[in-house]
Amino acid sequence: MTAKHTIKAVLARFSMRSAGRMKFMERYGTIPDKYTREWWDYIWYYYKWHILGTAFALFFAAVTIGQCALRINYDAEINYVGNEYYGDTAAVDKICEELSGIVEDVNGNGKNQVYFRQITVAKEGTPESMTEYNSGMLTKVALELQTGDGYLYLLSSQELDRLTGRDTDEIVFANPEEYLSDISRFEETAMQNGIPCAVKLSGKNKFLADHGLTKEPVYLAIRKIRERDKDKEDMIKKYDNAVRSAEYITSSEVGETE
Repeated sequence: MTAKHTIKAVLARFSMRSAGRMKFMERYGTIPDKYTREWWDYIWYYYKWHILGTAFALFFAAVTIGQCALRINYDAEINYVGNEYYGDTAAVDKICEELSGIVEDVNGNGKNQVYFRQITVAKEGTPESMTEYNSGMLTKVALELQTGDGYLYLLSSQELDRLTGRDTDEIVFANPEEYLSDISRFEETAMQNGIPCAVKLSGKNKFLADHGLTKEPVYLAIRKIRERDKDKEDMIKKYDNAVRSAEYITSSEVGETE
């Protein structure tokens, strides 16, 4: 799916939601004539939170799309998609600094630049999971998978299930046997359609502990190279940087260092 089609899908999604909400206006009594002052007052009184929520979600999607188009061409991007928020900027900078010593320069600017992107999604069944903000977060995850340059993913159990448990034959993540040695050393290997797709990092993982990423269980996965990117040298190099980062993060797994 191209970025253009993704944008259309996002806008259509929110337009349908808005239209669906407006169909239920009858429940609020007599509706004034359309486009009169009374009608606008009626709409704002009963639907202001729906309008504001939808406007926020559309704005958020537009900003995300703009960031995708204008962002720095990093040598490696790590997407942390989970249900806990790690908001310490200094800690994020430390992660990027540490991994910059592992990756190679892809764009030839003489710098090893790593970006750590955190996408926090509400836990299922909570009031927050029903908000437009959370819909925006889920849209951001979809955009990153479809159009982003990030290959390495650190995922909560819920978000891994969301991305791999869909009713589809599409395999999103590469088999960890292709980029990690001896995956039997991990306490759990996640599967999609009977094929390994991610490994669960242990509570003793030094990288997670050093950077405070311990509020929830974490699975490591690498997104497969898209068909359209398989002949692009920069995308292949970014995938290789994701493999280097994965090897580094998992090098302190339980059983290797006690």
